[in-house]
Amino acid sequence: MSMTFPRPAFRLVRTAALLSTLALAVTACDDDDDVTGDDEPDIESVRLVVTPSGGTPTTYTVTANGATPTPVQLRVGTSTIVATPLDAGGATIDESSEFELRMSGLPAGVTFTQSGTLSATIAATAATTTSANVSAIMWHRSEGHDDFTANFPLRVVQ
Repeated sequence: MSMTFPRPAFRLVRTAALLSTLALAVTACDDDDDVTGDDEPDIESVRLVVTPSGGTPTTYTVTANGATPTPVQLRVGTSTIVATPLDAGGATIDESSEFELRMSGLPAGVTFTQSGTLSATIAATAATTTSANVSAIMWHRSEGHDDFTANFPLRVVQ
């Protein structure tokens, strides 16, 4: 016994199946939602404020093209670093608590210790003669991936 469907019913079932598949594919591919279900903000740059122990803070803006001013200078000893993710207009991103500052490529003798989601202690034991190519990463905590990575030169000075 074979089942046959009238043509209009078959088309309706086939159309519903195609639309369901399309909706599932669109939902599965959209990884730009934060924990609230809203679209993630696009990070275009990160403001880094580096403050040596007992010293004056210096502000750097890190973009995909490097850092301004360049290179980022770190003094021998202990410094704090505070990051602020920025949008294309340079405004602070409201959902900044969703992100965590990470760094990679630090030269030998430089340690990075997280002290908050967007702050850290960075310590250097000796000055360097050249700049290291370091990456600042804005890690999206709730989704487990990096949303922004920028390479910039870092130099340790006395």
